[in-house]
Amino acid sequence: MKMKTLPIAVIRNGLPRLGRKLAQGRPVTLAYLGGSITQAWPDGYAYQTTAWFKKQCPAVAFTEVNAGIGGTGSDLGAYRLRQDVLKHKPDLLFVEFAVNDSGEGFDVPAAMEGIVRTTRRDLGAECEMAFIYTLEQSLVADLQAERLPPASRLHEPVAEHYGLPSLNVALDVARRLKAGELTWADFARDTAHPYPRGHQLYCATLVDALLKAFAAPEIASPWPTPLTKDPWVGGTMTPIPPNTAFPGWVYRPLVNRGGWECFDGLFESNTMGHEAVFEFNGTTIGLFYQLGPESGDLLWAVDEGTLTSARVFDDHADKFWRPCYRILAQGLPQGRHRLRIQVGSDQDPRSNGRWVKLASLMVR
Repeated sequence: MKMKTLPIAVIRNGLPRLGRKLAQGRPVTLAYLGGSITQAWPDGYAYQTTAWFKKQCPAVAFTEVNAGIGGTGSDLGAYRLRQDVLKHKPDLLFVEFAVNDSGEGFDVPAAMEGIVRTTRRDLGAECEMAFIYTLEQSLVADLQAERLPPASRLHEPVAEHYGLPSLNVALDVARRLKAGELTWADFARDTAHPYPRGHQLYCATLVDALLKAFAAPEIASPWPTPLTKDPWVGGTMTPIPPNTAFPGWVYRPLVNRGGWECFDGLFESNTMGHEAVFEFNGTTIGLFYQLGPESGDLLWAVDEGTLTSARVFDDHADKFWRPCYRILAQGLPQGRHRLRIQVGSDQDPRSNGRWVKLASLMVR
């Protein structure tokens, strides 16, 4: 039996509104939401794709929003979407989480659908969207067997349900590897992050697909009902204000440069027994924080619940400081609640301290 061939690009309803705006010379904002492959500066596929737009349409004023944060998936993306992307009112949003959503222990389709539905709810149909599927070395075998890897298999039904283009930039690379036209050592500097040449291959695939997507006819179709049982719509990041004051805690202002330096400031403590309390309104609560070599355990509780210990230290924490996040509680009664946080009395044996460094509440 002949192997079924995967398409590199599924155009579906395309990007006709953006094509029209470009033809009319109107200003355009391009946004890229994803992980480190999207974040890659200055030669990543996102920057190369924007450069292509500028060369292709020199009369158009382009604004670029790169909202890539290394090591993060669509779960965090659904919460930081408004803060990092939608406030800029993009005309086109690329969503890239096909590597970082692999093997994750959360509802990937609900998170991806939340990104789509929140974007449409906040900005309407004028902001078009496309999913991008990038590559990690462990995904090569699936693609060379003409199968979508695990995360893309979860993303694709969402793209299909909403008529969004899905652009499989990983597939062209996997085929080149199989044909012996390219080696992994030539493509990437590790198991996931391409060299500039690798990003050029991604960009070339995107460009070819975009030209087809711009030419697609505009289809007037009703907005579909949700695909998943509980799409993660309306998630927000609530930054901890600089004037927040609790004994034993201090707010340290920072310069937000994006990527791993995406914090305006951190509310931090390494003193046990001093409680910080934050009010929120929703059914789900999580924390966005900085994790690193001196991070310890934290204690948390909602309302008058018993304090629960959370070990946030992981296999990468002893190497560098980076943004990290965790959902603490879901399915709470709708309404106002109090999140209580303390520094724990214990830490991972690899940790050099007990620091808890908080940036934002994740609320839905």
